[in-house]
Amino acid sequence: MKKFFLLVLPLFFAMVLQGQNRALLLSESFDGSNIPSGWTIAGMGQNNWTISETCNAGGEKNELMLVHNPTFIGTSRFVSPAIDLTGKSNVVVSFKHYLDNYSGSHTIGIATTSDGGATWNDAWSETYNADGRYEVRQIVETSDIGQANVQFCIYYSGNALNVDFWYFDDIVIYNLEDSDGDLDAIEVPDLVTVGYNAVAFRLINKGSHVITSLEACYQFEGHGLVTETFETNMEPLAAETFTFTTPTFLEADNYLLTVTLLKINGATDDDPENNVLSKTVSVNIGLTERIPMIEHFSASTCGPCVNVNNLMLQFTENNPGKFTYTKYPEYYPGNGDPYYIPEVNVRDNYYDVPWVPYVLLDGVPQDGALTQEAFDAELEKQALAEIRGAFDVEGNRIIVTADLMAYAKLENVVAYVTVNEKVTTGNVGTNGETSFHHILMKMLPNASGNTITINASEYERLEFDVDLSSTHVEEMNDLEVAVWLQQYSSKEVYNSHYLYEYTTHPYPVENLSLSANGNTVTATWEAPAAGSPTGYDVFVNGELVVENQPALTYTFNPTENDYNVVEVCAVYDGEKTSVKAVKGLLIPQLVSEQVTQAVRLYPNPSDGSVFVASDTDLQAVKLYDIAGRLVRHITIYGTTTELDVKDLDGGIYFIQAIYSDGNTTTQKLVVTH
Repeated sequence: MKKFFLLVLPLFFAMVLQGQNRALLLSESFDGSNIPSGWTIAGMGQNNWTISETCNAGGEKNELMLVHNPTFIGTSRFVSPAIDLTGKSNVVVSFKHYLDNYSGSHTIGIATTSDGGATWNDAWSETYNADGRYEVRQIVETSDIGQANVQFCIYYSGNALNVDFWYFDDIVIYNLEDSDGDLDAIEVPDLVTVGYNAVAFRLINKGSHVITSLEACYQFEGHGLVTETFETNMEPLAAETFTFTTPTFLEADNYLLTVTLLKINGATDDDPENNVLSKTVSVNIGLTERIPMIEHFSASTCGPCVNVNNLMLQFTENNPGKFTYTKYPEYYPGNGDPYYIPEVNVRDNYYDVPWVPYVLLDGVPQDGALTQEAFDAELEKQALAEIRGAFDVEGNRIIVTADLMAYAKLENVVAYVTVNEKVTTGNVGTNGETSFHHILMKMLPNASGNTITINASEYERLEFDVDLSSTHVEEMNDLEVAVWLQQYSSKEVYNSHYLYEYTTHPYPVENLSLSANGNTVTATWEAPAAGSPTGYDVFVNGELVVENQPALTYTFNPTENDYNVVEVCAVYDGEKTSVKAVKGLLIPQLVSEQVTQAVRLYPNPSDGSVFVASDTDLQAVKLYDIAGRLVRHITIYGTTTELDVKDLDGGIYFIQAIYSDGNTTTQKLVVTH
C-alpha cells in the first residue's frame, strides 16, 4: 500500500495531470476493517477469510487473512469484482503474501471466470510448504481475457487445518504498457540514525520492453535534490533495487522523503502515476535501554485469572527491576472487581479487550501469561525515549514529577501515568484469591493521558499533585507510579519506567555542549537546577566511559568521520539517576599529507572566495561548520570550483571533496572577517 506525493516540479506536475493511469485495472490494499465491497468468497471456507490489523505480507496495515478455522478440505476462492477486458489479450496479476504454516504443503493459485463463477480457468498455481514472505507477478492469458465481465480469484486448495494463517495484500491487476516503471517501494527504514543516510528504491518493470537505463531523484524535505542515472537490464515483470551513490546528512528530526522516477530508457514512461513515492523518515540521535511495559486486565471474580496471576507473580519475582507493570481490575465477569474504576473501561476500549485475563507487552497482546522468551526478546530492543522521575506523599496527597527525554522527534505521543498499589487485599471477589498486585488506583490526570511532542535530545516534564482520598488506596506507603510513552494510533510503546519512590526528583544536568579542538572533543555541562547529585555518568557513542565523576567536563578522542554522541546523567544517592542530556557532533576525517597535496584550497584563510583545486575530477564539494552541519553543497564536473564564504561567520570549517570515483578527502578552512 503506497502513499503518493507530488513534487512541486512544474514539468513533472503537468505530466502527472495528463496521465490517465491507463494500465491499472484494479487495485486493492485492504485499508478498511471489513472485506472490501465487491469482493466475495466462493466455494468452501466461507468464514475463513477476514481482515487482519497486520502487515505480514509486506504491505501496510491492514491485510487479507485466511485462517484455518473452521477447518475444511477443498478449494476456497477470494473473488474480485467484475472487470471489462474487452479487446485485451492478456493482463498481469500481482500480489504479496505470507504463509504461517503449521504442517504439510498447500497450493494457492490465480483463476478467472467470465460466466459468474460457473467455470473457473486456472492461470497460475504454486505449492508452498514453509513459512515465508513471497510476491507473485503473473501474466494471465486464459480464455476469459477479452470478455466484458471477467472476475479473478486467489484460491487456496488443501487441508486448511494444516495452515496457521495465510496473509495477502496489495492485489493489483494491470495492462503491460510499452514502457512503464513502477516505483514500488522506498527501501529506507522508518527509523535511521543521525549521519549520512543512503536512499534506495525498488522498481518493477511493468512494461513490455527491457529497461536498460533509468533516471531518478530523491529529496529529504529541507535538503537538496539528488539526481542519478542507473544502468540496468530489467526484463518485463522483473524487480530490482537501486541505491543512490550520494547520501544526505540528516540531523535528528522527522523528514518527508520523496523519490521520483524521471525517465526510462531516456524518455518519460507511459504511466507517470506510479512514478512518485514518499514516506516519513525519523532520525534518532541514539537509543537507550528498554524497560518493557506490562499491562494486565484481570478481575477478582474471574476464575481463569487465578492461574495467569500466579504465573505473572512468579515472572515478576524472576525479573526484578526489568519491567513496568499496571494491572487493570475489570468490571466483569459477574459483578466484576470491587476496585474497578472508569479509567479501566477506557483502556479496555482502547485495546478492544475481548476477555480477562488479558496481558499486553509494550502494547502487543500475549497468549495468556507473559513468557520469559517473549520478554527477553522485547528487553533486547533499544528504545527511543528515556523516563525518570520520583514521587512522594503528604497525607493523602501524592506529588509526582516525571521527565521524558526523546532520542528522536516524537510527535503527538501520549504519556500515561498510573498510580498503583503494590499489594491489595480489599478487593477480594469470588475466585479464591486473597491478594492482588500492581492494582491501578488512579491515572494522571485521567485515562486520556498527556499528549505531548518532544524534539530529539530534549525532555518534557510532567508534574502532578493529586488527592487520593477518594480512591481505593489501602496504604499510602505501598504505592508505585508507572509511566510510559505510547503512540496512540499504532499502540507502539516507546519506553516505560517506574518512578523512584517516596523521594525527591532526580533533576537532569543543563546546557550540555560539545566543542572540538584538534583531535579531541570536550563536553561541558551545568549542574542540575535543583538537587544535589553525587556525580555524573558520561556515555560516548553509547558506552559508559566515566562513572559518577564530580567534574562538569569530560574530554575524549572522537571517532573520525562519524557523528559522536555524548550523554550525561546526574547520579544521586540511592543509585537514582536523571534522564540523560544528549548532544552530537560530526568530526570530519583528518587527512594524510599525501591527500593534502591532492586537493588545494586557496586562499586559506579567506574572507571572500575559496578555490578548491584537485589533480583529478571531482563530482561534489561540501562545506561543514565546526559542529558538523552542512553549510554548502556544490555539484561539479571537473577539477576546480569556487566557494563563496563572505556571508559565513569567522571560524574553522571543513571542506569535503568528493571524487568522481566516490572517494573523499577533507581539508580544514579558516574563514576570517
